[in-house]
Amino acid sequence: MGETREALFAALGAKSFWRWPAEGFELGSDSAKATLRGLQLHDFRTGLDRWLKVSAKCADRSTATRMAYFHGFSRGGSGYAPDFEGNESSDDEAAGVTCARPGCSKPPWNGAQGEYCGRSCRDSSTSAVPTAAAAGVTCARPGCSKPSWNGAQGEYCGKSCRDSSTSAAPTAAAAGVTCARPGCSKPSWNGAQGEYCGKSCRDSSTSAAPTAAAASQAGASCVPATQQQFDSVKQQFQKSWNTGSPPQIRAIFKIHASSAVATAYHSKCSSIGPMAAHGNGSKLANQQRRFHGTRQSCAFSGQPCTNPGCRACSIIRGGFQIKHLSANTQNRGAFGPGHYTSAKSSTAKGYGNVLIVTIVAVGITDVVQDPTSAPLPPGRHSRVANKSTGNDELMVPGDDQMLPSYLVLF
Repeated sequence: MGETREALFAALGAKSFWRWPAEGFELGSDSAKATLRGLQLHDFRTGLDRWLKVSAKCADRSTATRMAYFHGFSRGGSGYAPDFEGNESSDDEAAGVTCARPGCSKPPWNGAQGEYCGRSCRDSSTSAVPTAAAAGVTCARPGCSKPSWNGAQGEYCGKSCRDSSTSAAPTAAAAGVTCARPGCSKPSWNGAQGEYCGKSCRDSSTSAAPTAAAASQAGASCVPATQQQFDSVKQQFQKSWNTGSPPQIRAIFKIHASSAVATAYHSKCSSIGPMAAHGNGSKLANQQRRFHGTRQSCAFSGQPCTNPGCRACSIIRGGFQIKHLSANTQNRGAFGPGHYTSAKSSTAKGYGNVLIVTIVAVGITDVVQDPTSAPLPPGRHSRVANKSTGNDELMVPGDDQMLPSYLVLF
């Protein structure tokens, strides 16, 4: 009887949770009671009775097989426990069925293929996600060797690395590019000259001009967009295209505007001041990211050319200049003389062979539907034309209201 009792202990996994008093069988702890309830056993004697039935039917089989049968039978399972009315399931159904966690040889809790032996294996199992570690796919944060959380390339191992990672933006700190707010030494959020470290500095800044260190970097330049920047621009481009299928993007370059252009733009934003922003725009001057179509005549190789006839490279080098208005399209604008952008990438693309993604200091708009050449009303900083086609065009009169941000090549 003692051996039978110990075998039942092993089958239940209850071990020392049980007492065996002289007067009969008795449950010894709440944990043991929970074990019985989970197996739909009302008392210890019922469990013993069922264990004896399993042992009699499976006398020639391993203890692991008998334990699998016992759990399946006690939980009312089918296909994994003997039919105690006389029919018996196949040996293949129970024999060799182990926990789903690699390396664990215990039988599953219900004898079923693909199940775990218990909560511990289930919760700690790494088989529930792709084996990123085995595939060599590690966290996107430089220096972290943990596997990415979902096995995908470019993902982080968890929230901690994701939130603290500096890989989400260029290594501005290493390059010495700091926040545009005077007195803040944090790196700019995207590694670009004249940008802020975050929303707090951007929105509360009383002087949006770049720092003296940044201002000394006078020349404009381009660098290939990071993957995050590329995906962000591509998503905006494709989402806003509304005439058939959008063309395939060949390359995207991040534009680092010259010190003079960046300084003038941020000073203009400060003079306009904070206000309610449209959509996802910035509260400082209601800044919006929009598309400007233009022509590029050079075989762009990564840096702007010096050909004055190449309008795209001229904008990269010296910003938007009203003196060149209509040089490309011979059109001074149906809604007044100024610089034009659109929220629709398809509309902007119709004006050239490349797009310049531009940050625009929109401020307070004058909304019209019909063409007009009238000057802006007092207190208005831009004019938006909401066309009957659903497309829009935005006109700003000042060079300092346009900051070139990305060059999109097709």
